[in-house]
Amino acid sequence: MDQMPDLTGQVMLVTGGNAGLGKETVKALLEHNAKVYMGARDEQKARAAIEELKEKTGKEAVFLELNLANLASVKKSAEDFLSKEKQLHVLFNNAGVTCMPIEWVTDDGYDLTFGTNVVGTVQTDVMKYATEKDKKFTALLYTFWPVERGVLTSLWAGTMPEPIKHNGEFAVPWARICDPCRPEAYDDEIGNRLWDWLEEEVEPYLKEIYA
Repeated sequence: MDQMPDLTGQVMLVTGGNAGLGKETVKALLEHNAKVYMGARDEQKARAAIEELKEKTGKEAVFLELNLANLASVKKSAEDFLSKEKQLHVLFNNAGVTCMPIEWVTDDGYDLTFGTNVVGTVQTDVMKYATEKDKKFTALLYTFWPVERGVLTSLWAGTMPEPIKHNGEFAVPWARICDPCRPEAYDDEIGNRLWDWLEEEVEPYLKEIYA
């Protein structure tokens, strides 16, 4: 983290930023002078985390109510963000769930794991409608290490200059590109089919935001 550049003037959004890896990510970004929005479902827990991080860093994150399991909530979050900011430099898609019972679904009827980790994050990518040239994507889903180490890869991908030349590839611990990854990850037909379907699913919400 000591190698991270000064992030003055940059706007960041960390989903699931009130606990665990998300909170540690917010902390590191604040320490390097970024303006950080903390996306979280529970405002009380988020406010407590913001106050804790303020005491540790001297910087204050901004709460953004966000529930990735509810597309209406994601839509409102995007509207709230766009009413305050003209640009989002980096989105850390940190929030997610795993190993949920198959009968559990989101408010919109999707499988809870897929709806939260995939459908919800697609709609959260408000960067698509901000500045194309500046957007970078990072997603950190699982870790079995202390949070200080667990966030290294996503912070590297989201703040350092080196990963820019690896757009579309996969970052893995610790701060390196996966080579090789599973061949399915590079299947353009599967990827395009999934992306087209996801855009169709969230299009009604995006039309209302950007009409």
